[in-house]
Amino acid sequence: MYSKQKVWAVVIAISVSIFLTTHVQAGKSNNIFNDWQGKFVSREFVDEKPEMAAVFKKVAMEAKKMGKNYTVEQIRNIFKKMMQTDFCSISLNGDAITFYDKAKNMVTHRYKAIGKIPDSYGNHKFEWYAFEAVGKGVAFSPYRYIVMLKIHQHTNGQPHFHFRNSNKGGKALTEEYGMKNWWPTMVKPNFDIAAYAKNANPKLMAKLLP
Repeated sequence: MYSKQKVWAVVIAISVSIFLTTHVQAGKSNNIFNDWQGKFVSREFVDEKPEMAAVFKKVAMEAKKMGKNYTVEQIRNIFKKMMQTDFCSISLNGDAITFYDKAKNMVTHRYKAIGKIPDSYGNHKFEWYAFEAVGKGVAFSPYRYIVMLKIHQHTNGQPHFHFRNSNKGGKALTEEYGMKNWWPTMVKPNFDIAAYAKNANPKLMAKLLP
């Protein structure tokens, strides 16, 4: 027969074990990127595909009506700069993001949420979700700070979200020079170029040209 003291000691030990196990598992499954889970590719590299030439040709025609004279390649380069990223794709899982370049080299960082940053574009107001990388090797990383918009889509468009990264924190990713014209765009790997070409708004795109 166990004494009452021994029974309570066993109960307490089991309770502590359950608490610690639950606590550790919760920490490991810190799913701060729940709204962005999965793999995405940068629109910059989608725009390089030959099929996009038809879209940029329509944009050139609309731009000409506005007194803007551009070739298809000039327009492609303008949008390439607007959506420029130093990675080709990203994979978000839990609290980690893995960045892949063209050679499929990768860098992975874990992140913590640090709040929201209000911003606007014309009359449109929105909030960026801000994150900071944690752990070793992040002090000089170009991905130390990131901001993202929620996944969304425009009329007849495809799901996407905008993403910026920098080694600087605070409002550097929203207020520094050039940020208002920098819109890296993440889309799913199965992005349908034919559907995009069909539903694109060349007139609106032409208005974005300088």
